[in-house]
Amino acid sequence: MSVENLIYKCLVGSKAYGTDIETSDEDYKGIYIQPEKDILSFKYKEQIEVGKDESYYEIRRFLQLAQSNNPTILEMLF
Repeated sequence: MSVENLIYKCLVGSKAYGTDIETSDEDYKGIYIQPEKDILSFKYKEQIEVGKDESYYEIRRFLQLAQSNNPTILEMLF
């Protein structure tokens, strides 16, 4: 599945920190902008889970979490 309007994608977890081992998987997080028509309707999604190793936050939700010093968001900013 692809995420429309993706504006930021980063590698997180052990691979990002260089503490991975041979069996480590790649974990990704990112930010997307949802189309205006979806925001104004009942189709708003604050987060999309593509799989257990990949998730994306809508920009408004990302900023809310950043404002509360959410550790996952701080890792993405690092």
